[in-house]
Amino acid sequence: MFSSPYATRSKPKTAYSRDSDNVVLRQVLDDLRRYRRDLGENHEKVAETWNSLGLIRLHMQRDPEAALGCHQEALKIFRKKTANLAMAITLNDLGYCYERLNQREQALEIYKEAVDLLKKQKLGQSHPRMIATQRSVNRLMRS
Repeated sequence: MFSSPYATRSKPKTAYSRDSDNVVLRQVLDDLRRYRRDLGENHEKVAETWNSLGLIRLHMQRDPEAALGCHQEALKIFRKKTANLAMAITLNDLGYCYERLNQREQALEIYKEAVDLLKKQKLGQSHPRMIATQRSVNRLMRS
């Protein structure tokens, strides 16, 4: 896991490689600091912000290791709360990070957990979240 949610690996300069140049990242980091201070470490809003940070780390900065740590932090908080759709979304994002890191068995396990949680939420097979997550399970089982 990474040492700090506020740090990134050293990368060549791009539009998103430096934290100080990324307005979206700066805002999410500020939100995370504020929510942790004002709401406490285990508030659902903190978990949602960890998840947002993970998406930035993965999709904007192309850093699946840092993203994995962020999504794991979010999942720790969600596991302390009542399981809900937000937790299933976090599981799906976490599974994708494992895929990007070529940890296919771990990804499959996480995706299956997300499918089970979505079923408990009584989402039908035609719900977009269910379709996307089931598609990920099927893709990994084929390969």
